[in-house]
Amino acid sequence: QTHQYEKAIALYAAVMGQGEANDMPERRIAEFRRMQEAFAVDEAVRRAVLDPAGSLTLLEETTRRYPNHYILELLLAEGLFVAGKPQDAWGHARAAIQLAPENPRHIRFSKTLEQHGLLDWAVNHLEEALLAAPRSTPLRKALARTLIRAQRWDEGIVRWGEVLKGTHDSSEAAKALHNELP
Repeated sequence: QTHQYEKAIALYAAVMGQGEANDMPERRIAEFRRMQEAFAVDEAVRRAVLDPAGSLTLLEETTRRYPNHYILELLLAEGLFVAGKPQDAWGHARAAIQLAPENPRHIRFSKTLEQHGLLDWAVNHLEEALLAAPRSTPLRKALARTLIRAQRWDEGIVRWGEVLKGTHDSSEAAKALHNELP
């Protein structure tokens, strides 16, 4: 299968009067490959946002082709959860955590899980993200809130207390956090 960047290289070589694409500098070839990857990832992300479950095939193909994109991994996990395949989704969610543990998209993903009635899965995802990024205040807040919405009061209160401890005894910061409780 000929990739788009190979066509671009051949066109570039023809326009520049070079006999073969092999004469092209390596940095240009790498640039075309990065552009092709960016366009493929962008198209998969755009379709997934519009229709998470309906774009599973495209997301699976793009994720296989470009395996180190946390956004693709999370979108594929989301689509699989929405399609009723939580066991398949979990591996992709974990891969996204390993690739970018502190990314705010983990919080968005957990909210998507909540919207589909998967509160325990949302809690598990946030706990795993927090294990990979233990100093992340946004993840701590999201986990505390999710535990409280899951009616896991004791755990939620303990986690919220951890967030409050991070305010460094500032009463104004503590008040602001108190107002954020669900």
